[in-house]
Amino acid sequence: MFYRYYDAIFAGKDYRGEIQRALQRSGLRGGGLRILEIGSGTGNHTVACALLGHEVVGVESDPRMVAVAEHKQDALPPELARRIRYFRGRVEDLPDEGFQLALALFNVVNYLGTLAELQSFLAAVARRLRPGAPFLFDAWNGVAALLDPPREKHTAVETATHTVRVGVTGRLEPMALRATLHYSLEATEKATGQTETGTYELAQTVWPAKVIADAAGGAGLDVLDVHPLNDSDAPERAATERDWKICFVCRRRS
Repeated sequence: MFYRYYDAIFAGKDYRGEIQRALQRSGLRGGGLRILEIGSGTGNHTVACALLGHEVVGVESDPRMVAVAEHKQDALPPELARRIRYFRGRVEDLPDEGFQLALALFNVVNYLGTLAELQSFLAAVARRLRPGAPFLFDAWNGVAALLDPPREKHTAVETATHTVRVGVTGRLEPMALRATLHYSLEATEKATGQTETGTYELAQTVWPAKVIADAAGGAGLDVLDVHPLNDSDAPERAATERDWKICFVCRRRS
């Protein structure tokens, strides 16, 4: 159920705006870039890249997410669909190299459960970039999560056929640097009033920014900037311990 309503649950997320801001931060200009997108999910960031004229390889380890993304790709205009390719698996297993830009958006690094996995992930991304190419990724700020743990949240989203109600509760384990998000879903079909319910859990590691930066440095990536994600009021300021979502701007060493 979570996968069927995933795009409805996150319908308020500005995927295209996030890609535009990432490209601006990367310093790269123009179209026709060869982009590696890790954690491509249901393909929303991927399509946003393609709409801006770039070729994208989306890497996703969850086959159910890839199935949704490929179904959406089939419905795209052919000239747009041709700019997208999905790879089912880990970035460590991707044979492609020489990308001009890498992106990992929507908390991808937080799904890595151990320091060894984080180091392996970052090293694999670095190896697939051209020397000097940028890598941008966002993350939960582990320090902010400890200072201000996740709170209960309830939303309702209208689709063409359903009203989807979503409740999210968070459980934080400070000593383990782990957060578990529990989703309670209720989808009511508008035509019949029939209701379906379900639950889903996401476990994430709330990495401190220094741990991520140290791992990136060890992987051959220079961290150029860590700033608040989507902070339009002060886009140039550095992230602090109070910023829940942060973005790393890195570059592969030459």
